[in-house]
Amino acid sequence: ADVLAHTDKLNSGLPVGDAGLEEAGAIHAVANIGLLVFRARPQTLAFVAAWREGLNQDPKAWDQTLFNQLLHIGRMTPEPAPSRLTRAWDDALLVGILPTASYSSGHVAYVSGLAAQKKLTQVMVHTTFQYGGTPGKRNRLREGMLWYDPPAYYAGPRFLSIDMQYPAIPPGIQTMGEEGMHAVQLAHLQGMLQQMLQIRAGMAMAVVLNRTFIMPKLMCLCDRYWAPLDRCRIPGAEAVPLPFTCPMDHVFEPGNLEQRMEGGEPLVPFREYSFLGNPRTPAVVKDDVVVLELASAAVNSPEGSSPLARSRATLRLPANSTNLGLQAALAAHEATHRIHVTDPLALWGGWEEQGANARMASRFLRSLGFWCCRKVPHGQDGGMGYADLLLNTQKALQRFQRL
Repeated sequence: ADVLAHTDKLNSGLPVGDAGLEEAGAIHAVANIGLLVFRARPQTLAFVAAWREGLNQDPKAWDQTLFNQLLHIGRMTPEPAPSRLTRAWDDALLVGILPTASYSSGHVAYVSGLAAQKKLTQVMVHTTFQYGGTPGKRNRLREGMLWYDPPAYYAGPRFLSIDMQYPAIPPGIQTMGEEGMHAVQLAHLQGMLQQMLQIRAGMAMAVVLNRTFIMPKLMCLCDRYWAPLDRCRIPGAEAVPLPFTCPMDHVFEPGNLEQRMEGGEPLVPFREYSFLGNPRTPAVVKDDVVVLELASAAVNSPEGSSPLARSRATLRLPANSTNLGLQAALAAHEATHRIHVTDPLALWGGWEEQGANARMASRFLRSLGFWCCRKVPHGQDGGMGYADLLLNTQKALQRFQRL
C-alpha cells in the first residue's frame, strides 16, 4: 500500500479474529487523518503535495475533508481478491483501511468495545465521538489506563470510593426494536437520575473529608450523540451492547469539577472509575481501607459493585450524618488511604453550615452534561439536560413522556 488510514466507521464486517485490513469497500467511509501511514514513493509524495497545495489555496479548508476529496477524485478500482486494497486518486494511489476494531475511534474503543468482541488487540485509540473537550478526552484515556500520570497521581494521599446501586435492566433491551425504545430511553434517564444522586452524595462526603473522589462506573441504557439515536445507539453502531459502562463524559463535564469558579463552590478532585484496577495504583490505596456502613444495615459480603479490599476496618454510622458528624467519626482515620462508603445516599445528611449545601449543589449542577436524543417532530427537543432532570425531575420526565 501507498497509504493506510483509519476511519470513523462504527462497526466492522470482518470475522472474529481477523486482524487484517478492512475490506476494500471501506474506503468509501470517511477516512480520519488522526492516523495516516505513508510509504515513501513518488505517487505518495505527489498526493501529499497536492493535499498541501489545496490547503494553501484555501486556508479555511478542513484538512480531513480535502484529504477525502482527493482520494475520491477520478477512478477508484479495488484490487483483485484476496487483496483488500483499492486504487484511489484516479487509480494512482494504492490505499488500505486499517482494521476498525484495533485502530479505533473513541466510540469503538470506549463504548462498543469492538476489539474485545472481535478478540483483537487494541492498537490505537483516537479520541473522537466524545464530549467535554480536552478534559473529556484526557479522562477517557485515563479510564482506558492509556494516559501517563506521574506516580503522585496514583499515590494519593487520600481517597474516597462508593458502592453503587444500579437501575434495573429492561428485558430484551439488546434486541428490542425501535417501537420499544421510548420506554428504554425513559428508563435510561430515570437510571441516570438514580446514579447521579448517589454520586452527588459521594462527592459531597469526599469534599467534607478532604479526599479525592473515585468515580464509580456509570451504567448507560442508551448511547449519547449529537443527533437522534437508532434503537438507543448511534446510527451504524450496531455493535454497542446494551446496557454498557459509559464514559464519564456521557453524563458529566469532567473539567468543571476542578475548575475554580466564583461563589466559593468547592473543588471536587476526582479519579477515573478504573483507578483501583490500574496496576500503577499502589496496593496500599487498594488495601488500606475504612468502610462506612449504615448503622441499621445488615452486614453483607461485598459484591460486584463494591471496590473493597480483602481486609478492612468498618465504621457503622447513623443515616443522614452531617459534615461535622462525619469529620468527628473519622478523625482517627485521617491517615487511612481510602474511605469506602457502602450507601452514600443514606449516609449523607448535608452540611450544617448555612449556604454550604447550595454551593455544593451548584458545583454538581455545573458539572453535568446532557443526553441526546430521541427522534421527535421538527421543532421539538428530544434530548434532556441532566441538570434539568435533577432540578425539575417530575416536570422533565413528564415532558419526555409526552414526546
